[in-house]
Amino acid sequence: MKKQTMAVLGLSALGAFFFVENVRSNRYLKKERYIICSKKIPKAFHGKKIIFLSDLHNTQLGKDNKRLIDAIDREKPDYILAGGDMLVSKISNHSEEALKLMKILASRYPVYCGNGNHEERLLWKQEECPKAGKIYREYVKTLKEYGVHHLYNETVRIQEGNSYIYLSGLELTKKYYDKFTKHTMPESYIDQRLGPCPRDSFHILLAHNPCYFETYAAWGADLTLSGHLHGGIVRLPKLGGVIAPSYHLFPKYDAGLFRIGRKRMIVSVGLGSHSIKIRLFNPPKMDVITLEREERI
Repeated sequence: MKKQTMAVLGLSALGAFFFVENVRSNRYLKKERYIICSKKIPKAFHGKKIIFLSDLHNTQLGKDNKRLIDAIDREKPDYILAGGDMLVSKISNHSEEALKLMKILASRYPVYCGNGNHEERLLWKQEECPKAGKIYREYVKTLKEYGVHHLYNETVRIQEGNSYIYLSGLELTKKYYDKFTKHTMPESYIDQRLGPCPRDSFHILLAHNPCYFETYAAWGADLTLSGHLHGGIVRLPKLGGVIAPSYHLFPKYDAGLFRIGRKRMIVSVGLGSHSIKIRLFNPPKMDVITLEREERI
């Protein structure tokens, strides 16, 4: 009887620990800093600072996201890039906090936004639920009214004087978010949506699912910015993220910086969560990226 009591007490204490840690991890906000060096970065972009946000899921970090906004303001960024899943693909209560945040940020900084699977899901649902398509169109329309550059299979030049870098936002179709499986993504998929990758300057690609980094790199993206995996939801020392949204265990590209040759990818752990709000040992983060020109020798 004593052993059973001790076991119950031990399990209760463990459960309480995980509950407190999950609450803390969901509310805390950290910054992850990266320096990206390349010979392709123009001198005019040397030292430029980018804040990368992903997977807000209509969450508030502080009332009206004040903690997040204050943290961004302290960094004094030159650009803000949002990698998708800023809203939740629900018919009600889907985007209010996301739009409030984007309105404030766009009034202070140049903001560029791509789609995640939650934005795309509203389009996938529209045949059976026309309201979903209407929600998506209103969301994009409002972003543009606020001054946000919404990139849907589009490449733009970001100018600094006569110098520029490229930024692309890639839409991923439903099969590239399938559960339990990973499809092969050919380079032609990106070519059909964005055209051939221009090679005359540094190129950033917003592609929400990081699982296809090999294809993004082969296409020509110098820096890919992704999210989607929420850092693997639960993070363990040395093992990293535990599970991907596709239900694969210990995903390869879970969080942080990855390299293939000279090509790099930064995977955000995201800012929020949805449905089952679990983030163990995995607090929300915003990524602070500084571009540096690597001089040719």
